[in-house]
Amino acid sequence: RLRTTYAIAGITSAEESLYATVGKLCRYFDLPGPNPASIEQCCDKFAQRQLLAQAGVPVPAHRLAANATDVESAAIEIGLPVILKPAVG
Repeated sequence: RLRTTYAIAGITSAEESLYATVGKLCRYFDLPGPNPASIEQCCDKFAQRQLLAQAGVPVPAHRLAANATDVESAAIEIGLPVILKPAVG
C-alpha cells in the first residue's frame, strides 16, 4: 500500500542487528537490497571465517567455544595467546 502512494526506492538501516530484516523486506517488496542469508552469514564471525577460508582467503586460527572447557581446549590446540570474541555482535 505504501509503495503505491510513495516512490520507495529502497530500505536501509544503520544498525547491524537489522540488516537481515532489511534484506527480507527488500525481497518482500521486490526492492534492490542485500540477500538476507548472506547478511546473516556475514554478521556471524564464525560462519564468516569459514566462508572466507573456503574461498581461499587466509584467516587466523579460530574455534567456536560454548563454555570454559571449549575455550581451554581451543587455546591448547591453537596455542597462546588467544583472543575471545563473541561470534555475533
